[in-house]
Amino acid sequence: MRDHIPDQATRLIDVGTGAGLPGIILAILGVKDVRLIESDTRKCAFLREVIRVTDVPYQATVFEVRAESFSGPPADVVTARALAPLSKLIHLCVDKITTDGVMIFPKGQNAESELTEAQKDWKMKISTYESKSDPAGTIFRLSEVRKNGER
Repeated sequence: MRDHIPDQATRLIDVGTGAGLPGIILAILGVKDVRLIESDTRKCAFLREVIRVTDVPYQATVFEVRAESFSGPPADVVTARALAPLSKLIHLCVDKITTDGVMIFPKGQNAESELTEAQKDWKMKISTYESKSDPAGTIFRLSEVRKNGER
């Protein structure tokens, strides 16, 4: 997934990060200013400990809040893994990216049907990549995302 993040990205938000996938891994790999959004207190405590123990070379911050309530500055990249169907992910994340930002979502075997459903509500530029960890998976890289009917 690191390969799909623009080199000039300065902030990444991982929505519903859970155990920190992919956000904490991307922070360890050198992505700057990673914001991990997670509402579960126990998972947040775990993430803070992982950040402390791994001495993440770049800033990684845990926000204990539901995705809908997060109001920090927008990011160049927004990720989410195993959180919701694609259309709902886009709805949760569209206000969290910069104008020229991208959304990167690993999806499983239902990726194509989720994309078809999402395209009923959303217009976007779509790049797809084969998952390296799931033979049935796909990684969607979405940009220029907007609600159908909006300019």
